[in-house]
Amino acid sequence: YRGGAPVRLEDVGQVLDSVQNDKTAAWFVNKGIDTRGVILAIQRQPGTNTVAVAKAVRRTLAGLRQQLPASVSVDVLYDRSETIRDSVNDVQWTLLLTFGLVVLVIFFFLRNVSATVIPSLALPMSVVGTFAVMKLLGYNLDNLSLMALTLSLGFVVADAIVMLENIVRHVGMGKKPMQAALDGAAEIGFTILSMTISLAAVFLPLIFMPGVIGRLFREFSITIVSAILISGVVSLTLPQINKPGSVVLLSAVPSTAPASDDTAALLGTVRDDVLPKVEDAEGFTSYVGGYTASYVDLATLITDRLLLVIGTVILLGCLLLMIAFRSLLIPVQAAITNLLSAAAAFGVLTACFQWGWGVSLVGLDTGGAAVPIASYVPLMMFAGLFGLSMDYEVFLLTAFNEHFQRTGDIVTAVRRGLADTGQLITAAALIMVAVFLSFVIPDNAVVKMFGVGLATAVLVDATIVRC
Repeated sequence: YRGGAPVRLEDVGQVLDSVQNDKTAAWFVNKGIDTRGVILAIQRQPGTNTVAVAKAVRRTLAGLRQQLPASVSVDVLYDRSETIRDSVNDVQWTLLLTFGLVVLVIFFFLRNVSATVIPSLALPMSVVGTFAVMKLLGYNLDNLSLMALTLSLGFVVADAIVMLENIVRHVGMGKKPMQAALDGAAEIGFTILSMTISLAAVFLPLIFMPGVIGRLFREFSITIVSAILISGVVSLTLPQINKPGSVVLLSAVPSTAPASDDTAALLGTVRDDVLPKVEDAEGFTSYVGGYTASYVDLATLITDRLLLVIGTVILLGCLLLMIAFRSLLIPVQAAITNLLSAAAAFGVLTACFQWGWGVSLVGLDTGGAAVPIASYVPLMMFAGLFGLSMDYEVFLLTAFNEHFQRTGDIVTAVRRGLADTGQLITAAALIMVAVFLSFVIPDNAVVKMFGVGLATAVLVDATIVRC
């Protein structure tokens, strides 16, 4: 105010009804008509989905238009999500086209509809499984992830084709479909596992690439590795269906070794808990077979009968000695000494292989890790060493008996019998030890177990026990 009167802007300068910056302007051209407009740019936050943000903005615009005057219109000038959708649609079409071509190629070579269905099912199952992994990791369907899925189609079907081809080969050998599926799956399972791991290892280095390029290719690498690993699982577990459709083979590969207690527990759970419930609900009959199940069943059978077999062998040996020497004490003494030799052999075998003490000395490079002892090794080894030990026993007792018949003095008979047979038994024992130790040379771990166990038993029996 000046002199009681207000001072207006127009009194001191030029006033225009305009915008803050009149050096820039915007026009919206629609059907050849230029209309002044205001540009409102909306940018997404880092880490958010462009397509989801664009959809949310369009939903908001629908309600905003109803609140604006009739003279004002709101239009979308540029939507980046449209190009993303178009790219995704193109990749999706490529994905479907690749899937169709792969199925056609499989059918062209196999020329069997049912055989084509099996590896063809591996494709969608592997892709769906990869989607689950992407969901857990928070990945989106973008160009990189879809490109990884497209590239993985050729990889994921390879495992199923290898499995199917091996089963077909066994069918060509004259086997029934069920037996061919069991033998083919057991034979090629480890090969598929090694193929899957080696192929996945090729893309793993991309995960550790530094910088912006590394961040871009990390999603690509994890997606394609997930697809490859899932395809390996699918190819080993996808049901194999015979032509009449009455038999279905489902292969499952445990993550533990066949000789592991966890594998036996898993097999028991499947047989006693899982399958009975499914059989009651669906009304079908199921059987659990294959190499691992057979191995576990054999180990269980041998474990249950081991004491019976050992007792029977000892009883028959004692009975023969009792008939030959007409004595009760001699068979008992022979049984005890044979059991001592067997216990020593089993102890060395356990320490060397199962505990890993000196496993490298027998030519097994396991880094000190344990080597499971095959279930049939103790049984077969006991039968062999009992026969060898009984030979020494009979030979020694015969010498004792001859000298006793001459002298009538048991002490003198034992002394002279040991003197006469000691060198011969020791030489024979050393020869047998050398023969059994040669079993360590082959690469087969079971053969090595027999060699170490039998050599230990013979050495202990001919030296410590007989002395």
